[in-house]
Amino acid sequence: MIDRLAHLLLQIKTHRPKKFSGLGVVLYENLEHLPVSPLREGEYFTDMPIKNFDLIFQYLVEISSADNIWHDGFHLISSDFHLTHFSQYFSTPIVDSATIDFAYGSRHRTALYGSYLKDVLACGVVSSDFNAVIFHKGYKQIIDGSRPL
Repeated sequence: MIDRLAHLLLQIKTHRPKKFSGLGVVLYENLEHLPVSPLREGEYFTDMPIKNFDLIFQYLVEISSADNIWHDGFHLISSDFHLTHFSQYFSTPIVDSATIDFAYGSRHRTALYGSYLKDVLACGVVSSDFNAVIFHKGYKQIIDGSRPL
């Protein structure tokens, strides 16, 4: 499953829109206990969950433009790789033992802390500087396609 997330992030990194705002994704096992809350009212797409990988990719690229109101927050993908939620506020507890890379901002820190949560399989980020990373239980891996996960 994490390999599919890495593939998705690489595709987004490669095909990002002109006004790319960055992107955060939570790959989760159980939604019930995740600290998330919608950042927008309504639904961007009514046909949720989105199960087709190509459509997940297409929609995430589409909304990751700074002029799209749905670009903010984290987008949620279930363990069966279905996109279930757009633009969620992901309120993670601070993990004092986490190794912090101060070169990055809030999205990276949230993904790092979120990766420690019991029901989170991994968190992925594609930064506006075009770096793609996955956090898994506190470990960070840069995703560039040159090595397997």
